[in-house]
Amino acid sequence: MRLTEDCSVSWIWRTIAAVVFAVVAVAQDCGVAQASPPSRVYGFFTSWSVYARNYHIDDVPAKDLTHLVYMPANVVAGRIALGDPYADVDKFYPGDSWAVGALRGSFRRMQLLKARHPHLRTLISIGGANNSDGFSAAVADSPARTTFVQSIVDFVVLYDFDGVDINWEYPGSGPNPADPLNYTLFLQELRGALDQKAAQLQRKFELTIDVPPDRARIAKLDLAKIAPLVDSMQVMAYDYFVPQSQPGNTRVQHHAPLFTVTADPLPAPYSSEFHVAWSIDHYLALGVPNHKLGLGLALYGRGYAGVSGGQQGLFGTYTGPMSQGTWAPGIFDYSDLEANYVGRSGYQRVFDPEQRAPRLIDAAMGNVIMYEDVTSIEEKAWQLRSRALGAAMVWELSNDRSGKLVGALRAATLRPALSTPVASVSVARPAAVPMRLDGAAPRGARLFFITLCFGDPRPGLPLPGDVLPIALDPFMVAMLGQLGSPLFPGSVGLLDQNGQASASLRLDLVPSLPPELLGQRMRAAAWVLTGSGGLTGEATNALTLPFVN
Repeated sequence: MRLTEDCSVSWIWRTIAAVVFAVVAVAQDCGVAQASPPSRVYGFFTSWSVYARNYHIDDVPAKDLTHLVYMPANVVAGRIALGDPYADVDKFYPGDSWAVGALRGSFRRMQLLKARHPHLRTLISIGGANNSDGFSAAVADSPARTTFVQSIVDFVVLYDFDGVDINWEYPGSGPNPADPLNYTLFLQELRGALDQKAAQLQRKFELTIDVPPDRARIAKLDLAKIAPLVDSMQVMAYDYFVPQSQPGNTRVQHHAPLFTVTADPLPAPYSSEFHVAWSIDHYLALGVPNHKLGLGLALYGRGYAGVSGGQQGLFGTYTGPMSQGTWAPGIFDYSDLEANYVGRSGYQRVFDPEQRAPRLIDAAMGNVIMYEDVTSIEEKAWQLRSRALGAAMVWELSNDRSGKLVGALRAATLRPALSTPVASVSVARPAAVPMRLDGAAPRGARLFFITLCFGDPRPGLPLPGDVLPIALDPFMVAMLGQLGSPLFPGSVGLLDQNGQASASLRLDLVPSLPPELLGQRMRAAAWVLTGSGGLTGEATNALTLPFVN
């Protein structure tokens, strides 16, 4: 239901006004002392973008990034090396110098970009899917690590980067069983060397890593030792499924589903673990601090050909990747999809209500394209905020030439955030669901309320100034009456001076929940008033909690 009439909005306001203004008089202290900063956004720029793609550093949406990550640098003979010397440091742009030793290319453009956007930090990324072979030898023993580490520190200083990103895909996947241990030792030595150089130069150097999304490869990482060493670890939460034949993965699937699907015909772990929410919750369960974890997002789509059966293409059989693609068969930039496929050429957009992900279907041709759009990017950003993660990462910037997806992501990270450490609700053993509302200091002392629903978070509830991503269903109406009650304490009140508040849904007061709730999802969202009168305010993310056994 979408409320647009003044009388409907007034009805909602009358429903909560008595409780809200009673709390204003009390001005309760919510007991959270420190505001958290907005999430970081890391955007990858690839050296090959400057060729046929004609996408350059000057095209980067710097205002929507906190970090620009340039890749790849290679590992050659145990040292860091330029991935593409011409693109990196030699390509001439207007204003560059031809003097001997003068820096040109993308590295020079990054220096100029940072001068225009002082908030932006730059990292050099070593490795990647096609450039990780040299890592094993480079970290194999202490002398090798010392050489490799020193070359990285020298490279970062020489080219004026603010840190380094290690994109080893993946420690433990190669023939050397000692790689995972050597990877940890390498990160320890690199952290120490970067900190030592930072102290000498009176500046900060960051260390980030890119990590896998699946249980088998995660198990190879010593996360307890690695997490304290890095500023951020980005989960590459995409390409769970790709259009190729492999055991257990022979059906059409989204490459980055947010949640699993109830009727998924694939065997475990494909049906149970190959989705974004599982990967994030698994890292958190293994003890990685929320603020050290980043969510990786794909700015491209993957196309399946010869699709037959399934649910509007989903879970159908297929013959392989589509022959079409932006730069390679079966792989589509978002910009290409937006301009040439969405609503065109016989393609119909379908948004999956369980996966929270879109796909394009051309039934006549037997093609299905799984991709991300503004809606799915926003909902992944909601997941990031609901789990209080420290960062988001996008791969890669030339796929989103207009910056539409990156802009939507950044806007979502700047909203007030509603989070919980709880990943699901047990029907048989219901427990309390603690919630934290983080509005940051500029929103201190503002009025807020939190409400719940079982419905779809879109199109949401339009209110003055914003749209609350929650459905007006009977459960929401009932929960409005529970604002601030013993069942939902702290769900209405004033943010403290740091823009913080705490609440709890006391499901532990209920002996058990109806078994019919299994497979359902409860959603929560908060509204922070701006103080300009009436209901004018800002919405948080939607927080999603599935009901399980």
